[in-house]
Amino acid sequence: YKWSVGVEHYRQHLAQTGAYPGRGRIGLEKYLPCFPKPFPDDLVQGLVLPFVGAGFSRNAKVPPQKEMPDWDKLGRDIAELIPGYKYTSALDAISLFAFEYSRAELVEELFKELLVGIAGPGEAHKAFTELPFKLVCTTNFDFLLEEGYEHAKVFLWPVLDEDQLAINVNGNAVALLKLHGDLDHPGRMIITEEDYDGFLERYPLVATFLANLLISKRCS
Repeated sequence: YKWSVGVEHYRQHLAQTGAYPGRGRIGLEKYLPCFPKPFPDDLVQGLVLPFVGAGFSRNAKVPPQKEMPDWDKLGRDIAELIPGYKYTSALDAISLFAFEYSRAELVEELFKELLVGIAGPGEAHKAFTELPFKLVCTTNFDFLLEEGYEHAKVFLWPVLDEDQLAINVNGNAVALLKLHGDLDHPGRMIITEEDYDGFLERYPLVATFLANLLISKRCS
């Protein structure tokens, strides 16, 4: 009974609100029974905090014979560029490559590996933009989410710097918190061991902001 009430609550929300034109209306309703039982109510109340990682980018639309790498595949591909190196982990391989060849060289390789300018948002990305999230967290360096929201004609505001956290933008906008930066901001990227080790010291406000979200929201 509680589950059916939650689903109906969300359906009423979709029918009554005009805050998300074109979002949450097409094709979503048939998937409602697949969600965890508290999900529809939490979603309506703004309690759901989505985290998007590298695995989601594998849903991208790519040319034949191409595929988007997950984190491990990305590390293995980078490792193959280091003569004599025996692969142990993605983080180790990527960190060593940046140390041996420079961060700029690493970013150039990531542009190739992540098929930037070649891959596009897939059906999963398009469906994701239909969900009425106001804040999305991602550790991805690519721009597939940005392209997906642009395709859906939804204003997306990427947040990378700490001074952006206190800014409130258009009420219909979606904020995309890019925790690990992106390829357009190489110095902000969290991708090597040194980056991870220094995250709390370099970005204390981002860490505090994220901690508050994890306390107050339901992560998905």
